[in-house]
Amino acid sequence: MENIKKKMIGIELDEREIELIINDINNGKLNEVEIAGFIFSQQIKGMSIKEIVAMIDAFVETGSKIDFEQKP
Repeated sequence: MENIKKKMIGIELDEREIELIINDINNGKLNEVEIAGFIFSQQIKGMSIKEIVAMIDAFVETGSKIDFEQKP
C-alpha cells in the first residue's frame, strides 16, 4: 500500500515498486479500494515512460503465456 500512496501524491515509482503492486494484485493481497486507488492515481498523476515499461514487464512476467506454436 505504501507504493500506491507514493503514486497518489505524485512520486514516480521504480520498476520494483510497480512489480510489487502488480504481484499483490495478482495474488489477491490488495482489496478493490486499493486497486481503484492505484488506477485512479495513474489517471490523475499520469505515468512516466519508465513506469509504463515497468508495468508492461510486470504484466508479461505475471500473466498467462500463450504458445502460438502449439497445435490444439
